[in-house]
Amino acid sequence: MTDPAPASSTVPLWQHKDDLGVLDRVRDCAPCPAVFTIHESRVTITKQWQFFIRAINPGMSLRHIAALFGPTKAFTNRSVGDKRAAHLQGERLGRPDPEFEKVRTCSLSVLTGVVRAEELIVTLLDGSQAPPLREGHSHPERVEDIDPDDYLFTPQTHRHFFFAANIIKKDGKTVPFPHGAFYDWTNDGRLYTWLPHVKRSQFEVRYPLSRLTPVPAGAPFPSPYQFERVK
Repeated sequence: MTDPAPASSTVPLWQHKDDLGVLDRVRDCAPCPAVFTIHESRVTITKQWQFFIRAINPGMSLRHIAALFGPTKAFTNRSVGDKRAAHLQGERLGRPDPEFEKVRTCSLSVLTGVVRAEELIVTLLDGSQAPPLREGHSHPERVEDIDPDDYLFTPQTHRHFFFAANIIKKDGKTVPFPHGAFYDWTNDGRLYTWLPHVKRSQFEVRYPLSRLTPVPAGAPFPSPYQFERVK
C-alpha cells in the first residue's frame, strides 16, 4: 500500500505565487491555464512517462489523461495537425512521442531546491531517465499493469515533485482543471489533475525567489487553489 500522505514536507518548500503575486494583475488570456515556465527546455514524454502520469492520476479516465498530451493543453503545445504517439490508448505508436516543450509548473504549486543568491536551484525529477521505482518493482509494459505503488515518488508522498494543473479566472481565483479526480488524502474535496515537475538532467533550473513564498517548516501543504483572495 502507498504510504500515508505526510502532513508537511521533510524538505524546505517554496510556494509559487499566483498571477497577482507575480504580475500584479491577472493575465490577459484569463480564464486560461495558470501556467508558469521555469526553464526553456524540452522533455520527451516517453511511454513510461505517459504510464507514470496515468499512475499519479488513478481517479481520472484514460481519455482525459491522454488529452493532457494534446497540442492545445498548455503543457505540450505544437501545431494541431502534429499527431504524437499515444501509449495509453495504443495509438500512433510509430509517431514521435509528445514533449513538454518547456519545463513548467502551475500557480500555487510547491517546489524545493537550494537557494543561491536571489534564485532557487530547483530540484526536479529527471526526465532523461524512466520514472524512478520502489526497490524490487519494475516498469509496466501494459496499461492494465500500471500501479501507483510501483513508483518511488507520487503526489501523496513527495508533493514538491508534482503540481496540480489549474486555471486562473478573470476575478483572480485559481481553480482546478476540469476532468480531474477527488482523493481522500488531499483532505479538501477538490479535483486534482497531477503533472510532474520534470527536466532533463543536463540542465540546471534557476528560478527567481521573487516569484516564490517560503513555506514555514512543519506547516501543512498549502492549497494549489485560491478561491477567495486575502485582502
